[in-house]
Amino acid sequence: MDFTGSVALVTGAGNGLGRAYAHEFARRGAKVLVNDIAVGADGRATGESPAQRVVTEIEEAGGVAVANGASVATVEGGAAAVACAIESFGDLDIVVNNAGIALPTTSPTSSTTTCSRRSACTCWARSTYSCRRGGTSPRAAAAGW
Repeated sequence: MDFTGSVALVTGAGNGLGRAYAHEFARRGAKVLVNDIAVGADGRATGESPAQRVVTEIEEAGGVAVANGASVATVEGGAAAVACAIESFGDLDIVVNNAGIALPTTSPTSSTTTCSRRSACTCWARSTYSCRRGGTSPRAAAAGW
């Protein structure tokens, strides 16, 4: 499938599957907004910008991408990510809600706390909601969506 001329926003795109989605959209011609906050899969701050690293990889491969560090676990962050895509590329066609916090494997020795489970669930649920509520692309608005 060819995505030339499309704009894709991929949340949680700094590592893992999100990174793979961002690379694949770019490889297929889309302009990609790489959204990721500077935390590891466990939700702890890393001090680096995984989004910018992925943007550099995409650009080195000939693609077009912009990094965004908004936390899509909030409606404001989702709106900021959507706005960044529209400001950077003029529209938004595709949203991949991939952001999340990985939890340790469930086992009798796992140290997952109620607080960490709540944080993970909040991130998973709110990221999907916040990007949808965050705004509408010009093309979707013109179509009455």
